Amino acid sequence: VHDGRSGVAATKELLPDLVLLDYEMPELDGLQVIDELRACEETRHIPILLNSAARVNMADIQKADGFLSKPFPESLLNEMLDRVLSKRRANR
Repeated sequence: VHDGRSGVAATKELLPDLVLLDYEMPELDGLQVIDELRACEETRHIPILLNSAARVNMADIQKADGFLSKPFPESLLNEMLDRVLSKRRANR
Protein backbone atom coordinates (compact mmCIF):
# COMPACT_ATOMS: atom_id res chain seq x y z
CA VAL A 1 0.00 0.00 0.00
CA HIS A 2 1.09 3.60 -0.43
CA ASP A 3 0.43 5.16 2.99
CA GLY A 4 0.16 4.31 6.66
CA ARG A 5 -3.62 4.61 6.93
CA SER A 6 -4.05 2.19 4.01
CA GLY A 7 -1.52 -0.11 5.66
CA VAL A 8 -3.56 -0.31 8.86
CA ALA A 9 -6.76 -0.97 6.90
CA ALA A 10 -5.13 -3.65 4.72
CA THR A 11 -3.59 -5.36 7.72
CA LYS A 12 -6.93 -5.47 9.55
CA GLU A 13 -8.63 -6.87 6.45
CA LEU A 14 -6.00 -9.38 5.32
CA LEU A 15 -4.45 -10.40 8.68
CA PRO A 16 -1.06 -11.22 7.09
CA ASP A 17 1.65 -13.37 8.68
CA LEU A 18 3.98 -10.35 8.79
CA VAL A 19 3.98 -6.63 7.99
CA LEU A 20 6.98 -5.06 6.24
CA LEU A 21 6.64 -1.41 7.19
CA ASP A 22 8.47 1.73 6.16
CA TYR A 23 9.29 4.24 8.89
CA GLU A 24 8.44 7.31 6.80
CA MET A 25 5.05 7.30 5.07
CA PRO A 26 2.24 9.77 4.36
CA GLU A 27 -1.00 9.82 6.38
CA LEU A 28 0.44 7.80 9.31
CA ASP A 29 4.14 7.18 9.84
CA GLY A 30 5.48 3.74 10.69
CA LEU A 31 5.37 4.32 14.45
CA GLN A 32 1.74 5.43 14.30
CA VAL A 33 0.91 2.33 12.27
CA ILE A 34 2.64 0.13 14.85
CA ASP A 35 0.67 1.82 17.64
CA GLU A 36 -2.64 1.27 15.85
CA LEU A 37 -1.89 -2.35 15.01
CA ARG A 38 -0.71 -3.13 18.57
CA ALA A 39 -3.88 -1.53 20.01
CA CYS A 40 -6.15 -3.82 17.99
CA GLU A 41 -6.85 -7.31 19.35
CA GLU A 42 -6.95 -8.86 15.86
CA THR A 43 -3.60 -7.43 14.73
CA ARG A 44 -1.46 -7.07 17.87
CA HIS A 45 0.09 -10.53 17.35
CA ILE A 46 1.24 -9.83 13.76
CA PRO A 47 5.01 -9.34 13.62
CA ILE A 48 6.25 -6.07 12.15
CA LEU A 49 9.55 -5.64 10.34
CA LEU A 50 10.33 -1.91 10.20
CA ASN A 51 12.70 -0.46 7.60
CA SER A 52 14.06 2.99 6.89
CA ALA A 53 16.81 5.00 5.26
CA ALA A 54 16.38 7.62 8.01
CA ARG A 55 18.00 7.62 11.42
CA VAL A 56 15.76 5.82 13.88
CA ASN A 57 16.34 5.79 17.62
CA MET A 58 16.53 2.53 19.56
CA ALA A 59 13.29 3.14 21.46
CA ASP A 60 11.42 3.36 18.16
CA ILE A 61 13.18 0.33 16.71
CA GLN A 62 12.17 -1.73 19.73
CA LYS A 63 8.48 -1.14 18.97
CA ALA A 64 8.89 -3.45 15.97
CA ASP A 65 9.87 -7.11 15.86
CA GLY A 66 12.84 -6.37 13.62
CA PHE A 67 14.53 -3.50 11.80
CA LEU A 68 16.36 -3.13 8.49
CA SER A 69 18.32 -0.06 7.44
CA LYS A 70 17.91 0.84 3.76
CA PRO A 71 19.38 -0.03 1.43
CA PHE A 72 19.60 -3.70 2.30
CA PRO A 73 20.37 -6.76 0.20
CA GLU A 74 17.62 -9.24 -0.57
CA SER A 75 19.50 -11.93 1.34
CA LEU A 76 19.33 -9.85 4.54
CA LEU A 77 15.61 -9.23 4.03
CA ASN A 78 15.04 -12.97 3.65
CA GLU A 79 17.12 -13.69 6.76
CA MET A 80 15.15 -11.15 8.81
CA LEU A 81 11.81 -12.49 7.52
CA ASP A 82 12.84 -16.01 8.54
CA ARG A 83 14.03 -14.80 11.96
CA VAL A 84 10.88 -12.82 12.74
CA LEU A 85 8.52 -15.55 11.52
CA SER A 86 10.47 -18.25 13.39
CA LYS A 87 10.22 -16.23 16.59
CA ARG A 88 6.47 -15.90 16.05
CA ARG A 89 6.07 -19.67 15.54
CA ALA A 90 8.09 -20.37 18.69
CA ASN A 91 5.87 -18.06 20.76
CA ARG A 92 2.66 -19.79 19.72
